[in-house]
Amino acid sequence: MRIAVFGGKGFIGKEFVRIAPKEHEIFLLSRPDADVLKPKTFVEKLKVFKPDVLVNLAARVGNLNSSISTREMFQTNTMGSLNVAYAARDAGAKGYIYASSTVVHGENKVGEHHNRFSGFAPKHSYSASKAAAEYALEQFAKEQTDITLVTLRPPMVIGEGVVVPLPPVEFVRAVLQGKEIKIFGDGLHEREYVSVVDTALGIWKAVEWSVNADKGYHPFFLTGNRISMRDLGEKVVKKFGGRVVYKSKTVQTFSLTTDPVDSKRLLGWEPHDDLDVILADVARYAVLSKQ
Repeated sequence: MRIAVFGGKGFIGKEFVRIAPKEHEIFLLSRPDADVLKPKTFVEKLKVFKPDVLVNLAARVGNLNSSISTREMFQTNTMGSLNVAYAARDAGAKGYIYASSTVVHGENKVGEHHNRFSGFAPKHSYSASKAAAEYALEQFAKEQTDITLVTLRPPMVIGEGVVVPLPPVEFVRAVLQGKEIKIFGDGLHEREYVSVVDTALGIWKAVEWSVNADKGYHPFFLTGNRISMRDLGEKVVKKFGGRVVYKSKTVQTFSLTTDPVDSKRLLGWEPHDDLDVILADVARYAVLSKQ
């Protein structure tokens, strides 16, 4: 197949391109030569390339403490996703893959995991912009009957080069630097983690699935490795030493977990790297970053 990729030089995109099966032809579109906010920079290029599937991994990333403005988040993550969707349609693509996130769901009670059709309750501008993008793309899919649109919702993705501070990375770095692991609240709130390699593999599963799937809008999770903060802290201490201290609860002390059963059943995807593998990799690149 011919695969066009936006964001192919980013954190997940680089891994997606690296593991690309050799039988596929890859066409990378990156800023400034191709800007999702400026369709004129890529529409004609896509018409010439004629992709079978277009993968959009371009995004502004953030969390509750992000300094990126709400306007910029929505421009790139919401309107940019629509710009690319229309260009994919005009170029004759059969499939469009969009990288969203589990953060569109906000939170849940322990043990009450979101399914892929659960409602959205985003907590900050990044998650709201991704939720808005999903709503917009779902409406787009209703108008365009010749394209299969897949959104993928990974949880916290762990790998070398991750730019957002995430607990597995921060916990390992803390103990390797002789510091305490800080857990807020009682530590019973749960999150999920996947490696960047497994995420990239999941995107390829979606690419292959999309060309023969029913037309329309199809959301999936790329999640796994569910664990409470308390258990994660204890696992890190057992592997690397150090100690855990508990601090007052904050606004980020909540569970966000999902049920990826449909990803396994329909896409044939499930994570291969467990938390031990992920933590060992974190320790490797944490040490390298100090050399």
